[in-house]
Amino acid sequence: MKRRVLLLTCSLFFITLFTHAQITSLSATGLDLTASSDNPVPGQQVTITARSFSADINTANIIWVVNGKTAQSGIGLVKLDVTAPPLGKSLNIDVTAVTPAGRRMNTPIVVSSGAIDIITETDGYAPPFYSGKNIPVYENAVTTIAVPHIADETGKEYDPKTLVYQWKKDDLVLEDQSGYGKQAVTIQGDIIPRDYTLTLTAWPRSGPGRAEILIPVSYTSPTAQFYVKDPLYGTLFNTAVRNNLRIGSQKETGVRVVPFGINKPIDSLGDLVLTWMINGIEHTELAGDDSIVLRAPSDVGGSSNISLDIRNTNQILQKASASFSALFASPKNTTNGVTF
Repeated sequence: MKRRVLLLTCSLFFITLFTHAQITSLSATGLDLTASSDNPVPGQQVTITARSFSADINTANIIWVVNGKTAQSGIGLVKLDVTAPPLGKSLNIDVTAVTPAGRRMNTPIVVSSGAIDIITETDGYAPPFYSGKNIPVYENAVTTIAVPHIADETGKEYDPKTLVYQWKKDDLVLEDQSGYGKQAVTIQGDIIPRDYTLTLTAWPRSGPGRAEILIPVSYTSPTAQFYVKDPLYGTLFNTAVRNNLRIGSQKETGVRVVPFGINKPIDSLGDLVLTWMINGIEHTELAGDDSIVLRAPSDVGGSSNISLDIRNTNQILQKASASFSALFASPKNTTNGVTF
């Protein structure tokens, strides 16, 4: 890329995921059980509630048995708090309600647990060694990778590659991206940006265990950030230009812009068009450059406003703007050149 040098002129005016595993309820005649979480993670507190639409169980004697041991019993005890078990374990809860008239109702429920770790990636650009999270921007493709933690009766976790996955975007099942071993799903951002929720359910081909997670996905506008570009060390990604950039005795400074989230090749601008402006004057010769060299005048001090608009000609919603002021001082004296 050619090195552009611009002579500055003095201006007169100076940016929770919810993870679950499965609870199975087996409803008996007259007594229904519901859980505060259908799919708890290990160690999560879960409240089991007993209800009946055919009898007043608030006056009934209710007995709660967990894994063969009575956890509580008494009149009107319609709720029980339990802790979701470790992976591969289950709580077998049996609830019996006896009304004052002698009617007996019984329903069991099974509480198990599981979890899913989620990794999300976008095809938007971020600079090398960038340690932050690149959030989705308009028209990005978003890839979601799942790492479930589901165990068999012995506590051994299933290999994620051997599980069955069902991916849903809002209420629509993604049939072509669901199935055996399909841990990842990729969704291209719509031309009309809409937030959505991914629902993933994972389970083994055989044996107990099931986990589910809700993943909200939202889009935002891309951003652009200026960095100092040193002639010796290259782009200094640890030195972002915020509002002002002071040009010292060296009289010139290189500046590079980095578009975060916009789709572009790693080593070129691709479909991006850059509009550089200095003090409101557009420099069309810079439309293909992501870096410029700013040179201060030798006989005057002041400031210049540098602004930049970036747009993707292929993805029309991908555009960003950024600006800063370049400050340069008046010369104090001249001895074989200009000093500041």
